[in-house]
Amino acid sequence: MNEHKAVPNIRFNGFEDVWKSMKFKNILNYERPDKYIVKSDNYSNNGIPVLTANKSFILGYTLESSFYEKPLPIIIFDDFTLDCKLVKFPFKIKSSAIKILSSNNFSDIWFDFYLLKATSFIKEGHARHYISIVQNKKINVPDKQEQQKIGNFFAKLDKLLDLQQQKIDKLELLKKTLLQKLFPKHDAKIPELRFKGCKEDWRDKKTLELVSERNSKIIPNDDYPLKAFIAKKGISEKGEKYNRSFLVKSRQKKYKKTEYGDLIYSSNNLEVGSIGINRYGNACISPVYSIFKVNNSLTYDFLGYLIQRKEFIFNMIRYRQGVTYGQWKIHESDFLNIQVLVPETIDEQQKIGNLLSKVDQLIELANKKLQNFQQIKKCLLQNMFVE
Repeated sequence: MNEHKAVPNIRFNGFEDVWKSMKFKNILNYERPDKYIVKSDNYSNNGIPVLTANKSFILGYTLESSFYEKPLPIIIFDDFTLDCKLVKFPFKIKSSAIKILSSNNFSDIWFDFYLLKATSFIKEGHARHYISIVQNKKINVPDKQEQQKIGNFFAKLDKLLDLQQQKIDKLELLKKTLLQKLFPKHDAKIPELRFKGCKEDWRDKKTLELVSERNSKIIPNDDYPLKAFIAKKGISEKGEKYNRSFLVKSRQKKYKKTEYGDLIYSSNNLEVGSIGINRYGNACISPVYSIFKVNNSLTYDFLGYLIQRKEFIFNMIRYRQGVTYGQWKIHESDFLNIQVLVPETIDEQQKIGNLLSKVDQLIELANKKLQNFQQIKKCLLQNMFVE
C-alpha cells in the first residue's frame, strides 16, 4: 500500500482514483447455510458435490435435494479456520460453520474472494469469526471496473497454478506406474515393462545378501556432523528447535555413523516415507535409526526405488514389534531376512534407477516452478490490494 493515500503499490494502467474505505459487510451478502447442510455423510460417486472450505474442498457427492444453486459464483467461508473457496457450481455443505457469501451490485465476487485472501485477520481460537470479526473488518475497495481487472488477473494466475499442479500429479502418477511395471508382480520373475536387451530372470535374494548392518557410534565432528533423517527427504540439516550440538559436546553423546549410499530406516514411520538412501555423505544421526551399508552387487539408485514400493514396506511392517507408536521396532536381524527380487545384472539396475531418477528430477523441477508461482502470487496479493 502507498503510505500517503489508499492506493496499491502495483496497479493496472488507467486507474488513478483513491480506493474507498468500507467494511466487508458493505460488499458481501451473508446467507445462513442451514438448509444446504447434507443430512448423511454416506456419500456417493455422483450427484451434488458436498463441500468444505479447507484443503479437501469436495468431500464427496450426494443425491439429496435442497442444494445451493444461485447466484453463482459465490464464496464459502469456514467460520473457524477462516479458509475460503470460490464455487462456480451447485453444492451442498457439510457443516454449519460454512458461511455462504455473495457479492452485492457494487462489488465483483472474484475481487472479493482475493481480497479475503489478502486481508489479515486475528484468529480467536476455536471461535466463530465471520459476524464478530470478518464482516466488520475495515477494507479499501476500488471501483467495480478495477475490481474486475484484479479479479480476472488473479483468476488467470490461479489457473496457471492449477495447471502446474496437474503436471505434478501426472508426473507422480507416471512414477507410481513405473514403480509397478519396472518391478516384478507377485510370483513373477520378470517385470511387465523391461529395457531392450534385458532377458534374464530376476533373482530371489535375502537382504542380508545385499546389505550389511552399520552399527558404529561416534561423537559428532567436522567429518561426521550431526544431521537429521527426515521422511521423504533423507539426511537433512537439523532445525533450530532440534539443534542440540552444544549439548552433544558437553555430554560427549555418541550418535550412529552413516556414509553416502547407506540404507536408513525408522521402524516407527515407514508408512510416511521414513526409509531411504543417504544422498548427503558422512554424517551422524539419531541411534533410533537402523543403518545398512550396501554391497557392490546393488546400485544405490535401484535400491532407493525398490524400498519405496508398497510391497517392500508391507514386508517390513510384518516384522514390526511393539504395541504403541514410538515403541515399534523392526529388528535388524529380521530386516536382513526379507526376500526381494533383484535383476541379475548391474546394467538393468542402472537403467531402472536412471529412468526413475529422471522422473524424480522432473517432479522436483515442476514443484520448484509451482513454488515460484506461489511466491509470485503471495507478493502480488500483498501489493495489488490496500490494507
